[in-house]
Amino acid sequence: MEQDVDRKIGLLHALYAVVAAFFTDSIVASLNLGNLNLLNTIALGFLIAYPMMFLTRLLFKRSKEEFRFKDWIMKGFFLFLATWIMMWTVFHNF
Repeated sequence: MEQDVDRKIGLLHALYAVVAAFFTDSIVASLNLGNLNLLNTIALGFLIAYPMMFLTRLLFKRSKEEFRFKDWIMKGFFLFLATWIMMWTVFHNF
């Protein structure tokens, strides 16, 4: 993939992470779930981010061979997870 497309994929995942963090904080606070441990937080982040893999393929017109699961993990999910946890913490403490 071109470097420009990689940047767009990263930006898309980062923006999605900010929106998802806001809604995640609202849902966790309203359901009174309390604190989640690290493993549950990563699993929740994976469930929230997984549809973005398919949306990325559609938006950038990539086939399964061009944008595999491991490509998504490296180019989208890690950035999503870092941004999502950071913004969730900010929203939770705000």
